[in-house]
Amino acid sequence: MVIVITGILSAIVAVFVRAPVDGYVNSVARAELTDAGDTALRRISRDVRAALPNSLRTTAGGSNACFEFLPTAGGGRYRVEQSSAATGDVLNFTAADNIFDVLASSNLPPLGGYGVQHHLVIYNLGIAGADAYDVTGTTRNRAAISLASAASPITLTAANEFPFSSPGNRVHVIPNFSVVYSCSGGQLLRSTQAIAAAPMVNCPVGGNKVMADIAPILGLVAEEKAPQIAVVRCAGSVTKAPKKVEYDGPKNCFFANNLYAGESGCPNGCLGLGDCVVSCSFDAIYIDNITGLPVVSEENCVACGACVKACPRAVIELRNKGPKGKRIFVSCINKEKGAIAKKNCEVACIGCGKCVKQCAYDAIKLENNLAYIDYTKCKLCRKCASECPTGAILEISFPERKAKEETNTTVTENS
Repeated sequence: MVIVITGILSAIVAVFVRAPVDGYVNSVARAELTDAGDTALRRISRDVRAALPNSLRTTAGGSNACFEFLPTAGGGRYRVEQSSAATGDVLNFTAADNIFDVLASSNLPPLGGYGVQHHLVIYNLGIAGADAYDVTGTTRNRAAISLASAASPITLTAANEFPFSSPGNRVHVIPNFSVVYSCSGGQLLRSTQAIAAAPMVNCPVGGNKVMADIAPILGLVAEEKAPQIAVVRCAGSVTKAPKKVEYDGPKNCFFANNLYAGESGCPNGCLGLGDCVVSCSFDAIYIDNITGLPVVSEENCVACGACVKACPRAVIELRNKGPKGKRIFVSCINKEKGAIAKKNCEVACIGCGKCVKQCAYDAIKLENNLAYIDYTKCKLCRKCASECPTGAILEISFPERKAKEETNTTVTENS
C-alpha cells in the first residue's frame, strides 16, 4: 500500500512540478540572453562613440562580419600659428612635414607609450585621399608616429603632406589595427585585425550569390566562401549507445546537461532533446525518431550557426559541404579513454591513432584521446574511414564501398 501511495504521489508531483521547472528554465535562459544582449550593446555603443570619425564601415573581416571601425587611442589639436614670442612648431599643409606641436592633448602618448606602432590621422572623411584605411595613394591622411616621439612636439616616422586641414585643428591617434564586430557560428564576436584598404563582406545565409549582388551597391568586395553545413558529430544512436537510465524531465538539453551525463552514460554525446531544432529558423534540422539523433537537411541548412550555439555540448559543428556534398569527419567528441568511451558507445572514438598514421596529408590530429579531421586539409581519400576499428569516422555522400571478393583457392596435390 505504501508503495502504491508513493507511486501516486510521485506521479502527481511529476505532473504538477514539470511545468514550473520548464518555466523556470525558460525564464533563466531569457534572462541570460537579455543580460548578454544588453552588455553587448553597451560595449558596442561605447566603442562606436570612441571610433575615428567616418571610419565605420560594413565588412566581413574574413568571417561573416557586421561592421568594422578604427578605434582612437588619443587626440589633441595641432599648432596652426606660432606664439607671440615667435616660438612653436606649426604643422605645414603645403609641404611634407614630420614634426609639429600638439596642444590640448588627451591621452598622448597613449597608455603604454609609443612602444607599439600608432598612427596619426587628420580630418578623416572616408574619401579618396582622406581615408585612414587607405595609405597607398600619393596623398594620405594617416601617418605612422615615431616610437620615440613625445606627446608634443609629435614626430612621424616619415614626412607626410596631409591633404586637408581640420576645421577644428584636430588630430586623432589610432593603434595599428581595426576593430571588427562579427557574427559567426551564432555568436557576436569582437576581434582586431590589421588595417586594410578594401573591406570584404560575406553572409552565410545569403551565400556567395547574394553577397556578389549586394557588395557593389555598398561599394565593397564580396569574398568567395566555400558553402558550409551543420554537422552532428555524434553517432551514438539508441542502438549504438543503449540507454542505461531513463530521463524524465524538461525537454531541454541545457537543463539536462547540467543534471546528468546522459541516458547512455556518455558525458559528451548528444542528449537528443532538440534545443538545436528549436533554434533553427529554416526547418533544417529534426530529431530522428529511430536513432534519437538530430538530422540536418542538406537542402535547407544555410550554415547560420544557430544550432551550434544552442547545443550545450558542442556536438554540432559547421564544416565545408565538400565537392558534391562529400565530406568525412569523426562523429564523436568524447575525450574519455578508449575503454570507457567504448563501454558507453560502440561507435565512439577510442583514440587508437590508426587514422592519424594512415593519413598522408596531415589532416588528422589526435588530442585528449580524440581524433579530429581538418576539413581544409582532408583530400577525401577515405583511407582513414576504412582503418577506424569502431566506425567512428563517417563518410557522407560517397558511393558504397565494393565488398571484397572472396577468393577460393584450390590446392591440388600431385601424386
